Amino acid sequence: MELKTKLIISTTVFIIFIIYFSAVFLPAFEIATNSQGMVDAYLVDYTKSISDIEELIINYGETGRAFMLNFFIADTMYIIVSVPLFSLLILALTQTKYLPFIPVVAGIFDTIENIAVFYSASSLNMQFLGLARFFATAKGVCLVISWTIIIGGLIRSIVIRMKKA
Repeated sequence: MELKTKLIISTTVFIIFIIYFSAVFLPAFEIATNSQGMVDAYLVDYTKSISDIEELIINYGETGRAFMLNFFIADTMYIIVSVPLFSLLILALTQTKYLPFIPVVAGIFDTIENIAVFYSASSLNMQFLGLARFFATAKGVCLVISWTIIIGGLIRSIVIRMKKA
């Protein structure tokens, strides 16, 4: 399958997932957790302490913590959908063989973060929240680098096309 076809398929699947996540999953999550916020957002908000994250998880209650399994599954699906798309975009825009691995590393970091958060929510053993915060931050750095490469590649492509015209 050629790169253009892979990009079209990946982009379509990503858009469908984002629509589902925004329209169906997030409202259900808000209901299950009484609109208290997402652990992922607290992990990268350094104005929040680990104690604040622990309190958030406890305040979710049984229903909210049970829903964390659904969140774990949805976030895993996001990794499965976004990593190939971002890697293919970087490959198409840079033609390098190593840069497309940055989204893969972000996906690994996100998986470790998800496991730590899910374990904390399901067992109420909060000892891995610091680890989750570290990997959430590392994932964020990888995503910023990925998006910078993608945007830079798009700008470069536009400039090259304008020079040819």
